[in-house]
Amino acid sequence: MQTSLVTNKNFELAITIIILLQAATLALETFKELESFKNIFEYMHLFVLAAFTVEAGLKIATFRPKGSTSKTAGTSLTLQSWQCL
Repeated sequence: MQTSLVTNKNFELAITIIILLQAATLALETFKELESFKNIFEYMHLFVLAAFTVEAGLKIATFRPKGSTSKTAGTSLTLQSWQCL
């Protein structure tokens, strides 16, 4: 199930939309007139950080190194040993 989620086109579209929202938020932060929305911008940054953390965790769990188990995935492995299953 995890493989189908992280390779799903709708999942990728959602991540793309989040990236575009982040870019728009960063652009809007530059305007002094919108300084009253500073808290909203900060919450948007936290939302994006949480979304990317979940995305990274799902992808690491799905595409763990060849020959590893879920208990050892990501522990004491070199970058050269990472291969998608």
